[in-house]
Amino acid sequence: MKQISDRAIGARSTSGFSDFDCARVMFDSCYVPLSLVPGEFTVFSDVTLTDVSHVNCSLLTSRLERISLNGMKRLGSDPLFLWGCVFSQVELAGYMSGLKINRRVAAGTIATPAQQAAWDLAVSAYYSDVDWALDISKAKFAGGVTFEALPGEKIKRNVETQVLVRREKLDTAADWQKLDFGGSSFDIALSWFLDGSQFDSVVLAARTASKYGAKDVAVLDMLRKKELAE
Repeated sequence: MKQISDRAIGARSTSGFSDFDCARVMFDSCYVPLSLVPGEFTVFSDVTLTDVSHVNCSLLTSRLERISLNGMKRLGSDPLFLWGCVFSQVELAGYMSGLKINRRVAAGTIATPAQQAAWDLAVSAYYSDVDWALDISKAKFAGGVTFEALPGEKIKRNVETQVLVRREKLDTAADWQKLDFGGSSFDIALSWFLDGSQFDSVVLAARTASKYGAKDVAVLDMLRKKELAE
């Protein structure tokens, strides 16, 4: 396994990479370009990342497999954008800031509705063969993060600070938007899930690395008591 540590990296990758161990690396303006061929992912596999940081980075239409990320810090104002990516056995642990996972393959109107629909089918087919996609049970999120781009049932979670919500529960509870979400923005996350996810369940995660952690957990407990979450 190749090792990289204590340095900055800025790169554009069209071929992906595998078998890397990265520690204390700052990823500066790294970019993986778009593929519009359904299922033609850029592949990153068997990578360990420890105490890394990022600024102005985006991964488009990538396949992330057997990756361990322990500690990630955002530099600057933009999150790490993941567009149209899929996950298999990816573990997030430790402090995490600045992560945005999107169903769409790119921002704006770069992809036509037909191209996006074809990519959605490829993503759905990929997850049908995945045992588990993402493990966030040991992650401590500093800010809000949403997971509507992944099937919730294939996310491993900490049941004390992260919940699973099923679409059928929200569909039969017409007044759930009237609940007190305490400024958590979980209501926005659930709206994004209902309006923009192709999957039947989603995970909500408390911001346990921020001063809002306890309030977020209280809201998640409320959703459980209302039998909207598990």
